[in-house]
Amino acid sequence: MDSDFSDGDNFYMVGNAGFDEIRYSVDVLSNDYTGPANGFQKTARSLDIFPGDVVGTIPYYADGYIDNACGTVDGTENNIELRISMDPNFLTQEIAPDDYRDTLRITARAFLGEFGG
Repeated sequence: MDSDFSDGDNFYMVGNAGFDEIRYSVDVLSNDYTGPANGFQKTARSLDIFPGDVVGTIPYYADGYIDNACGTVDGTENNIELRISMDPNFLTQEIAPDDYRDTLRITARAFLGEFGG
């Protein structure tokens, strides 16, 4: 995983004016199917990852889904969840009002037998 404005250690959002930036962190979680009795449970795969980190294998639980759109009998259960958190040290600084942006790039690889195949 990387982004437009990341360096080797941090993810950043940059304002349109280009003067200020906000550092943020990314957590990756997955919904793991534990069977009919308990359904899906969230599992932390990688917390506070760095740009360029590899998360590892996140299985797709074909038994828990009724289609390849993560649909279940109870509604949608997303397989992967990303949580973005602003760095509180940056938020205490005075930053100019602006529209801050970044684009995350995630590369996913499917393996035969791992993703319903």
